[in-house]
Amino acid sequence: MDELVQRIKCASPLEVLAITWAHAAELDATTAVAALEVIAGEPERVQRDMRVAKLVFDLNTMAHCNRIRGRLIPRCVAACSKLGLRQPSLFFCLCAAAQKRIQEFSASELAQLLYHLARSGISDLDFLKALTCTLPPQLHCCSVQQIGEVAWALAVLRFRSAQCLAALHGEACSRLRDFQAESLSHVLWCLDCFGQQEMYLELANRVVDAFDLGQPENHLLAYSCLSISCQGQLDHILQPLATDLARLAGSDDMEISIRAQHLGPVHTARVLSSLGVQVSSGSSSWARAALCVVQEIEGSSPVPMEKAKVPVVDADSYAQSLAKFGVDNFGKIGGRCLLNQLGIGRLEDRWLAEVKNFIAAWSQGVGRSPLDWKAQTAHRRIYAFAEFHFTSLHGRVLLEGTLFQLNGLWADPECARRPWLCAIPLPISKWVDRTLCAEFQLLGEVCEMLNRSGIDLTSPELRYSVKGCLNLYLSEPSCVSCIGAMRQFQTMLPGVDLFVEAGSDPVQDSG
Repeated sequence: MDELVQRIKCASPLEVLAITWAHAAELDATTAVAALEVIAGEPERVQRDMRVAKLVFDLNTMAHCNRIRGRLIPRCVAACSKLGLRQPSLFFCLCAAAQKRIQEFSASELAQLLYHLARSGISDLDFLKALTCTLPPQLHCCSVQQIGEVAWALAVLRFRSAQCLAALHGEACSRLRDFQAESLSHVLWCLDCFGQQEMYLELANRVVDAFDLGQPENHLLAYSCLSISCQGQLDHILQPLATDLARLAGSDDMEISIRAQHLGPVHTARVLSSLGVQVSSGSSSWARAALCVVQEIEGSSPVPMEKAKVPVVDADSYAQSLAKFGVDNFGKIGGRCLLNQLGIGRLEDRWLAEVKNFIAAWSQGVGRSPLDWKAQTAHRRIYAFAEFHFTSLHGRVLLEGTLFQLNGLWADPECARRPWLCAIPLPISKWVDRTLCAEFQLLGEVCEMLNRSGIDLTSPELRYSVKGCLNLYLSEPSCVSCIGAMRQFQTMLPGVDLFVEAGSDPVQDSG
């Protein structure tokens, strides 16, 4: 295997894909991560290549089975981030594995993990809590660039950690001269985003004294310095920005010349005033009254949110109801009629064609592994593929990506997901465990990822705030238990549109 890793490190991305394709059954985590790192070096050369999807699925399977350990995790997360992979399932599994070994990672590795999770838009609250408790005492071991990346990541993920904010401020103040403008602006932006005005103003005043904010290379830093003491020094920058904004409003192809996260309260008012917008200061009577109301709300004890039973059905009565049908599967036509009655729509032909091409690659003897005993037998393998996009009421992206699932047990029992949905034995094939159906596992994992992202699925208020859609393709028609799981998914997340299509020709794998 070491020889295979060396071959991969010396090969081009396309050659790496050929190697991983030819040695699919032999790949271990070290080899697969090394291959992904090489591919991530030139992502544009492997776009839409089916062999990349195959490699990612292998890594996802290894992560579910808890076979990606130790120092491979930050490397894997970084490579996935650079490739722009929309595979939240893989990220969440890697976060779960990293959380168990959080003390084994160096400060640089923790900073790298946090940065690349933010680049990928993954917010695993449990892991972020563990990471931000472990990282602050070690932050002095990070480079100034990594400190800036940590600040940027916390601000992007909107994850507040008092320990991290204090550590970022301390490191920025003590190593001020070592910082580049961009990294230092990230720290200032982060402090301002979380309302740490005392720390922000202290650091901003130090920056004004230490840097020439009129220099072009420091303009981004100048935008981040919003202390009142530096107002006069920024007029020559703010006026061009106001001009840019005015031109942008009247042109579709106009671009802002200088990148900035935000201008903050002081200079936002100044720029808007130069555009002819009347801006009230915090000293006005209505602003003071509004502030008092907000403070009263923030100071009051939080009202506990109502908790709801999960799963949303009673297992016994649910099983009795479905047993009355006396069938396991209504077939493609009958199943489609039932889905129509449930308000589950059909998928677009173009999307279906792409998914079928993906699954067809798996039906040609690809993806066999000696660890999968079924791969050595003639059997029926069922595939489920989903693409999803979930947002909050205000349009913020909560979770998006794709998920590919096979029927059967594909996860380490230690990493078993919480049963958000209820599966039941069916009257004809009572010995079949319906929790191992591909679509049931897929929908359950989507629920788990939403819950780990901060949407407490036991809270009706939070569940109902989720909007979006989920497209699901199945290589075979769903059993009655899984159609019931789809209905449960609808009940839990009524703001999510569910589209399902089932194929009629089963995919066969033979040993």
